[in-house]
Amino acid sequence: MSQEIIEAVREIERDKGIEQGTLVAALEDALLAAYKKMAGASRHATVELDDQGDFRVFSIELPADVEERLIEEARERKLEELEALEVETGERQHTLISDDELEID
Repeated sequence: MSQEIIEAVREIERDKGIEQGTLVAALEDALLAAYKKMAGASRHATVELDDQGDFRVFSIELPADVEERLIEEARERKLEELEALEVETGERQHTLISDDELEID
């Protein structure tokens, strides 16, 4: 299957003109999304697809205090984004923010 992935990426790049790096990044995002749906998946992980079409999932373990600080920072950034959107559109946002959906740097 690994070789099939590489051949498919090359074919899409050739036929659709989409850069290989863009396709690989999209595949990595899709694989990460699938991984996170698995029971027992690590909350913080990354996926890397190599030149042979093999992929690896790397779990990122954070100390509890560091994780909480990063979540709080991400929550603040998200609130700032929503407030800016409210100013821009003039509409009040009634969005619930789930910590699981926050992007942690």
